[in-house]
Amino acid sequence: MLNDLYHMLDPVAFSAGPITIYWYGIAYVVGSILAGFVMYRVQRRWNMGLTVDDVWMLVTGAVFGLIIGGRLFYVIFYGDGYYFTHPLEIFATNQGGMSFHGGLV
Repeated sequence: MLNDLYHMLDPVAFSAGPITIYWYGIAYVVGSILAGFVMYRVQRRWNMGLTVDDVWMLVTGAVFGLIIGGRLFYVIFYGDGYYFTHPLEIFATNQGGMSFHGGLV
C-alpha cells in the first residue's frame, strides 16, 4: 500500500518553461535555511561569538559537502562502472543520483 502511494507522488513541485523545481530541491533549501537558523540561535544562546556570516559560511560548506558527498558516493557505489566509461556524466546531477550515506559522510 505504501509503495503504491510512493509511486503516485509526483516528484515535480512545479515547472515554468524550461525550469523544473523538484520537491527534494525545495527540501534542501528549506532544510539549509532552518539549519542556519537553529545554528545561529544555538550559538547566540551559548555565547559562542559567531556572526551571522560565520554561521552561513558553515551552512554553505555543509550544503556543498552534502551535495558533493552524496553524488560522489552514488557514483562510486551505485554507478556499476558506468561513470568510468562516461566520466562527464558524473556532473549531470539533473539526471538524478544522490546517496544518503555519502551526504552524511
